Amino acid sequence: MTAPPQEMKRPVNKDGRQYRKSQATKMLILETAVNCFVKYGYHQTTALKIAEVSGLSRGAMRHHFVSKIDITRAAIDYLYEKRLQAFREAVTSIPADVDRIVFAVEAFWSQVNHPLYMAFFELSVASRTDSELAQVLRPAEETFNRTYMEMAAELFPEWSQRPDTLRVALNLARYLLEGMAVDLVARESVEAQGVLHLLERLLRDLRDRPDLRG
Repeated sequence: MTAPPQEMKRPVNKDGRQYRKSQATKMLILETAVNCFVKYGYHQTTALKIAEVSGLSRGAMRHHFVSKIDITRAAIDYLYEKRLQAFREAVTSIPADVDRIVFAVEAFWSQVNHPLYMAFFELSVASRTDSELAQVLRPAEETFNRTYMEMAAELFPEWSQRPDTLRVALNLARYLLEGMAVDLVARESVEAQGVLHLLERLLRDLRDRPDLRG
């Protein structure tokens, strides 16, 4: 008996109107989810809340994402890619006559004051007591940190032979600026400029030392 012919699958037309509409809907869901994480908190944000705020029916949203954790996984990828894209754009736009340390500090400070970073911070805090979220967030953080280090090494090639010192410098900048950004949310104002200048001097000192013990 001859087997029935298999149904031919139509190739995805990425230029088609239906595809563009689908991508636009996905982006709407992700941006809405990020905004809800910031406004309501992760645990108070439900799939139903995301659908309601985005103006979609629950069924329409389930067509793209089955559950809240699926939306969260895609939102985390979206958040990290946006941060890396902003960093790439900042790096490639540095004028030749500008101190790269000053430029990098100001660019990072600008990043962590963006609403997107507040969503990332909310997810980080929520993951402490949510094992499902932690399992999604941790691998994405590791990938982000690795890519961030690679991009920083390209930005500061003079430190290429001193990766441990570069890592310390990056962690110093990151921990300080991220902590200041969190404090800014709580207090609504911080005396940032003097701290930023001190950070720049410390980074230059690390750059000019022969090694971490120097």
